[in-house]
Amino acid sequence: GEASALECLGVARLGMNDAAGAIDAFDRAREIHREIGLERGVAMMTRRLGEALALDGRIAEAIDHFSEALAFFDDRGDDYNRARILMGLAGALVKEDRPREAGERLETALEAATRAGALQEQGNAHLALARLAQRAGDPTSERTHLEEAHAVFEELGSPQAAETQARLAELGPDEAPGQS
Repeated sequence: GEASALECLGVARLGMNDAAGAIDAFDRAREIHREIGLERGVAMMTRRLGEALALDGRIAEAIDHFSEALAFFDDRGDDYNRARILMGLAGALVKEDRPREAGERLETALEAATRAGALQEQGNAHLALARLAQRAGDPTSERTHLEEAHAVFEELGSPQAAETQARLAELGPDEAPGQS
């Protein structure tokens, strides 16, 4: 129970952009899981620590934590958690200005989320891929991923559907090459 409460506190701290508070909460929760021998709990808190470290700008440490957690879930064939970790890892790689590697992780996250049937994670992966495409100046890829994300978010009734629709509207009408 204490580890769960600490995780909730850490998530709240992340939401408030309090990286130090999140790191403390997740680290304490991870130690409790370690003491009672819950390997999955240790791996989950290791992922959460990666998120908090990335927020704190400690990108190399974040990447190490994501990689450690990913190895645990890779060994167990847990595609849902693999997708979530790969999304976090991709975000850290973007912060380290490694967009190609981030894109590769996002594509793998999308595949894992699809295998797991995790629609929200599929939408999140498409949205992140759209942002990478926007950053790279590739409006065709951006539109494709935004359309995919929008379809998923709309199916889920997610408020993110409005975000994707607004960006699609900013891009303007989809014109085939050679049209004006």
